[in-house]
Amino acid sequence: RTPCVEASRDQLGDWQVLFLSPLGSRLHLSLRLALEGRLRQRLGYHPQCMHHSDGILIRLTDTDEPILDLFDGLTPENVEGIILEELAESALFALRFWQNAARALLLPRGQPGKRAPLWLQRLRGRDLLQVARRHPDFPIVVETFRECLHDHLEVERLQELLADIRDGKVEVKTRRAEHPSPFASTLLFSFTAGFMYQYD
Repeated sequence: RTPCVEASRDQLGDWQVLFLSPLGSRLHLSLRLALEGRLRQRLGYHPQCMHHSDGILIRLTDTDEPILDLFDGLTPENVEGIILEELAESALFALRFWQNAARALLLPRGQPGKRAPLWLQRLRGRDLLQVARRHPDFPIVVETFRECLHDHLEVERLQELLADIRDGKVEVKTRRAEHPSPFASTLLFSFTAGFMYQYD
């Protein structure tokens, strides 16, 4: 049950860094947001990331060496702020905001008897979100943050994990390999399935 960070190259020669653990999808989503924020600070761009119940996959391009010290710069004290910053720009936040705004009847209603296409509803939700972001205490924004933090993320559990790593109670093993371990197969398959048809 020891978490592991492993790095190997994909077929194009780019590094795939995998964090493998049995800690579950909600904690992995929290950690993914924190890692995206931290890696953006370190690398200057957003690497492709995906979380799963088995771990997190990070694809690094244009780098000679993989980043194996994923937890560098993440502490129990600063992780919540990093997550909140990344959460505000995430697809999860946009989706939940759109649903909350529709439930609160803030989105314009269509013509009677006609149904607006889903993509157009999302577009209206995105426009409303851009306006609402200018007012951080806007009730729907506050409710969306609350819903994401309490229903989809496990920030407190992540803080405990980071504290245990810092105190030496949890050891994170790292390995660099020619090929991913068998434990990474589910994560790699999900990544392939998620990105295979993205631009078709």
